[in-house]
Parts: sequence; C-alpha cells; structure tokens
Amino acid sequence: MLWRIYFSFLILIFYHSASFAFGQVSAGVEVITPKSQEIYGKVHSAGIINSPESVYLLAESVGKIIHIYFNNGGAVRTGDVLAQIDDQVAQANLSIAVANLNLAQLKSDRANKLLKVNAASQANLDQAMAELTLAKSELLKKRDELEKTKVIAPFDGIIGFKLKQEYEMVNVGDKIFRLEQFNPLEVEFNLPRNFHRMIKAGDKVEYKIDAGANTKGQIIAVSEVINPEDESFSVRASVINAGNKFIPGMFTSIDVITDLHQALIVPQQAVVSTEKGSVLFKLQDGKIHSVPILKGVDFGDMVEVKSGISATDQIVISGQMKLHEGMEAHPLSVEEKK
Repeated sequence: MLWRIYFSFLILIFYHSASFAFGQVSAGVEVITPKSQEIYGKVHSAGIINSPESVYLLAESVGKIIHIYFNNGGAVRTGDVLAQIDDQVAQANLSIAVANLNLAQLKSDRANKLLKVNAASQANLDQAMAELTLAKSELLKKRDELEKTKVIAPFDGIIGFKLKQEYEMVNVGDKIFRLEQFNPLEVEFNLPRNFHRMIKAGDKVEYKIDAGANTKGQIIAVSEVINPEDESFSVRASVINAGNKFIPGMFTSIDVITDLHQALIVPQQAVVSTEKGSVLFKLQDGKIHSVPILKGVDFGDMVEVKSGISATDQIVISGQMKLHEGMEAHPLSVEEKK
C-alpha cells in the first residue's frame, strides 16, 4: 500500500515538472517584416480626347506663295517655317534700310567730331542723331516685314489642313494652314462631388484608349463649381501623345491616381479581426505581443497598415489563433518550416 502512495507521488511530481517545462518551450512562428511600398487609390471616369490648341495660321504679307514645306498630316515643331511668301521686295527694302543706317551712322560720327573742334553746331549733331534713330527704326521695320513673309509654327503640332497651294497669291489675313496641337492632348471629364477634395492639379492620370493603347498624363485644372443637376464637377487633364499615336475625338477610359504615398503593407492573412478592431501579432524580444492597428487601403492579398507597427517589426503571418500575449516564441528556421 505504501509503495502505491509513493508511486503516485512520483507520478504527480513528474506531471507538474513536465507541464512546467512544456509551458516554457519557445513556439516556432512564421514571421515577415512589413514591406514599404508606394500605394494609391484610383477614381474612374471616361471622356473624349481633344486638341488643346487649334489655330489658323494667316498670311501676314501680300504676295505669291513660292514654297510650302508641309502637307496635311505633317508633324511640325515650334519655329518651323511652314511656307514662304515671295520676299524679293522685302529683301530689297531691307538692303536699302541697312544702307541708310550706315549712312546715318557716318553722318552722326562726322557731326560729333566736328562739334568737338567747333567746326559744327550742336544743332547739326542733333539732326544727325535724329536721322540715325529714324534709320534704326526703319531697319527694324524692314526686318519685321521680311520675317512676315514666312509662315512659322507657333507650337508643336500636326498640319490639320493646308488651305493654299504653291504659287497662289495671298493677301494679309488669308488662311494658309490649320495647325492642331497633338502632344500633349487634353481630355475633360466629370467626377462625383464627393471626390472634389481628393482631386488636385498635378495628380497623375492613366488612360486606356481605343485598341488597347495606354498612356499617361496629369490633372491641369479642377473646376470649383459643382453642377447642381448631377452633383458633379469638371476636370481637365493632359494626355501624353508620344509618337502622335492618338488623335482628337478618341474615347478613353480614365483613372485618376489619388492619395499617392509611401506605406507599410502586410499580407491580409496577418491581420486578425477582434471586437475591438484589427490587430497584428509581432515577435519582440522572444515574446508574442498583440498590437492594435489602423488599416488603410486593401489591394489584393495585401493591406496597408497606417499605424501600430514599424518597418523593422517581425509580424506573425500564420497560426495566430494559437498565440497569446507574452507567449515565448522564435522565428521558424528553415528546417522547422519543412
């Protein structure tokens, strides 16, 4: 009988010792560190692409067009000479103006020298200086008249229409070309009023255009007026048109990129929902800690964590239901993961 009591006592001691030892065993947990990533939201709309500038280029000189350098559809750069009107008379007038200026300069220099030796009056010098000033003004005028015999592109674009032909006579104000700006293009679209405070000039925009082509741009202007009929506001944005692939009149799907910022993200499976909100379990100094967090944007199998963790924290991503506050743990080794 005595040996049974002694044996039971040994069993009890062994049980408590084993339980104590088991409670102190460090649990292996799978952990990751949060990933820092640039994230954003999107606001969707649609619109029709337009040319921001479309102008008629007019003749500024009377005469015959002696050369046209671009045809319909031709791509031009700012400053390109598109057409040349006969400039023989303008060239001759400029030559005369140059000669008159040289003569006026000589008279002015001579009058100045004679005045210094009292061989001429101040009135003679004043008259010579006035003639020199007039000659300079006349030269500028003739240079301007010569420049007006050229039709020059005021911005990068495409020749929409060529309205005159070579050797055709033109008068001042006659239309010679219609020039369309093609890069960047623009699109105007509407968004619901609840997005008004989110959208601002400079925000990035992504476009999906006909035939699956994509491009980008940015917000140029945001209307401060809300349309009372449909509770929307207007937005104007640029459309990058590298290679002039897109033309005015094309339909485009629009995504405005909003709230672009750097964020910490973790897998959705790491987040545990409780009655008091969302929490993460992190491993710190060999122990498990439950951390309340504020979630941000959800995207796919990842989620933004706006507060509660840092970029160096070790976040537990599996088996959270078996964990509790203060529990001893360690990151799973490669062998343990197997």
